[in-house]
Amino acid sequence: MMKLGVVGSGNNSIFHLKALRDSGFKPEILLYAGNHKRAEERSKEFGIAQKTTNIQFFKESNIDAILINSSSNALWEIYKAMWSLDIPILIEKPITKNITKLDEVPNHIQDKTIVGLNRRLYSAVDNFCLNVNKSRTGSFHFLVPENSWNGSWGEAEFLENLYDNLIHTIDLVLYIFKLNFKSISHLNTNLRKDFSGEVFINFSSENFNGVYQVTFGSPANYELRFFSKGETAILKPLENFEHITHLTLREPTQDFPIRSYVPTKSENWQISDLDKEYKPGYYQQAKALASLVQGVRISNNLARINDVRNALGIIGMIHDAVLS
Repeated sequence: MMKLGVVGSGNNSIFHLKALRDSGFKPEILLYAGNHKRAEERSKEFGIAQKTTNIQFFKESNIDAILINSSSNALWEIYKAMWSLDIPILIEKPITKNITKLDEVPNHIQDKTIVGLNRRLYSAVDNFCLNVNKSRTGSFHFLVPENSWNGSWGEAEFLENLYDNLIHTIDLVLYIFKLNFKSISHLNTNLRKDFSGEVFINFSSENFNGVYQVTFGSPANYELRFFSKGETAILKPLENFEHITHLTLREPTQDFPIRSYVPTKSENWQISDLDKEYKPGYYQQAKALASLVQGVRISNNLARINDVRNALGIIGMIHDAVLS
């Protein structure tokens, strides 16, 4: 069994620890900030022998890898403090809200770091990517609803959402269509004083063109559509994949007296067993961390430091456009 050090005892750590335990890790020590009751619960549930609030004591323990799952505001300082151990790290996003800090990360630490951007690892996204890669060219529209349960919020909440939540879908669109901030042809914001409204980003590359549309305060569901010759691939929500290859004519009926065309799915897609058993993407991240411990090269579909840098660059553009 590989020995794991754990930082943070929040609810999300349960999902990480289940996947890591089933991937050959034994949690040995837990570093927590102050919620002793929650740390005690996590230790009992996963058999963690040692608990501490002392980061130096944690660093002196004999571990093979680290899970950093602390609050987003604490991620950077903890991550930086662990570099001297020179062991593989799985860290939650966004790591930092200051993109320039990522330039401080040594190359050998970048090579040993996996970032918890798990949307790109959904089984539905795998199928979607197969369709995109097969088509090679096309266009897309990505609708991203944020704060859809609330009509308004303050500046602090808005900024927290940008860095903690929006980073997932920005990373996803960059990953799927192989884009970066240089692919942006236009960015437009239409936000009111209560930070409700929309942000539109137009992407353009040699192979793909599309719109990334964020709505703030409007009830909706995540929806990504990719249009190519003779077919449409859909993620709605992001955990569900549909593939449309033709339309079926529906003649008027007494209940629906309008002639219409109904998209026909090419197949009944099924969510993977991994996505049912674990929080989607977490098992793949855990197995990749194990591979790093064993000195085995990991797949390119795992998020790394450069992926965070690309996503933060675009979040920074939105930040500046909204608050300028």
